[in-house]
Amino acid sequence: MYQATYQLLLIILPLITIPIVSNALGVRGIGIYNYVNSIITYFTLVAALGLANYGIREIASVREDKQLLSRKFSELLQFNVIVAFFVAIVFILFVLLIKRYQIYFLISGLAIIACMFDISWFFAGIEDFKVVTLSNLIIKIISFFLIVFFVNSAADLFKYFLIQAVSLVLSNLVMFFFLKGKTHLSKVTLKQSFSHFKPAVNYFYGNLAISLYTTMSKTFLGLIVSVSVVGLYSNSMQLLTMIVTIITTLDTVLLPRLTYLFESNKIAKMISVIEQTFHIQLFLSIPAMFGLVAINNKLIPWFFGKSFLYLTYTVPVLAPLVIIIPLGTSIMRQYLMPKNEIGKFNFSVFVGAGIGVAANLLLIPIFKIWGAIIASLLSEIAVAYLRLRYLFMETSFSFYKRRIAGYFFSGIVMSLIICFLTYNFPPTITTTLIQVFIGILVYGTLTSFLKINPLINIIRSVFRK
Repeated sequence: MYQATYQLLLIILPLITIPIVSNALGVRGIGIYNYVNSIITYFTLVAALGLANYGIREIASVREDKQLLSRKFSELLQFNVIVAFFVAIVFILFVLLIKRYQIYFLISGLAIIACMFDISWFFAGIEDFKVVTLSNLIIKIISFFLIVFFVNSAADLFKYFLIQAVSLVLSNLVMFFFLKGKTHLSKVTLKQSFSHFKPAVNYFYGNLAISLYTTMSKTFLGLIVSVSVVGLYSNSMQLLTMIVTIITTLDTVLLPRLTYLFESNKIAKMISVIEQTFHIQLFLSIPAMFGLVAINNKLIPWFFGKSFLYLTYTVPVLAPLVIIIPLGTSIMRQYLMPKNEIGKFNFSVFVGAGIGVAANLLLIPIFKIWGAIIASLLSEIAVAYLRLRYLFMETSFSFYKRRIAGYFFSGIVMSLIICFLTYNFPPTITTTLIQVFIGILVYGTLTSFLKINPLINIIRSVFRK
């Protein structure tokens, strides 16, 4: 619930800031921000070196032993600081060599410092999501008000970069105040710290490959086409990412729990949990896809501004990713990571990266933004397919086909009713809220009537207790 609350905040705050920022900075400003950060991502990937997932698993595996927990935390923290420090030096040399957007690169480089002090993996490993949620919550709210008050025009792009970068550093530093009573620093050698290098690099390979097929599109568009097109593509993906984030909340919470079940050899229980969460996610992602297509025309004009109207064409084509990405992510976090199946994880993302990079290089020069969109779809489909194949081959997992068919039927009917009832409505926030209300009402009613609504069972089980 803590994690869900935080992820919900990540949805609510952008609902306010995105219209402000998009209208203030325009297509070019948004494009510059995303282009710069697409390159910064490569540095932060090396600085973090796979600790986001590897660290959670390592901490979760020793959380019952306070002495081991302290040593493991100290080893990982020291390792993280040293790696991030050397990456920061390389980044400074990079900034000195480039001339275009140099000041923006320098400000965004604070993200590398943020990686140096990121210990969210520790709290996730001991399943203390309260700390991560509250620390991020405070910083997010502060940065939210700063954006609302200080980002008012294209001239405020510098301020926007600064607010985002500083808030990232502060949100990580704040977590150190909550370590008391949970663990402490132990004296560890460099050899002990760097014993994590090889396994962390295995996770890093996968994260690098993921970046190649998720971030490379922005980099290529900025280099080959223009930063304005980067702005259009980025906001198209951001809309989808907002929805995917809330749908995949369960994955982050369940990684340490499923790791614990696997280490305890409770495989049947592990698969049972995965089946339940998968179908809850599909219950949410399928109507989200159809709903996004239905409200798209009324949402884009007021949400992003008139300069982003082209998104009414791009978003519906990208909408299937609302289903595809959570599927692939869930298998990675709920099955492959708890089992430490890094080879299979890496293979899936390498295939996705290969397809993504090749498609971007071949298609962007010809089809521009549509080349990047096709590349994104192809790479995400490939990743999800390979991971599903692993799950089916190695476990007794199965999809409830009747239930999923019911979700699709209910989602289609819901979208048709939304379009019919709001066809002549103006593109305003009120219209969007009405459309969302209609969608929830229709979809909830249909799935309940078909007896495929998992929320009904959850509510019943709560009341039984």
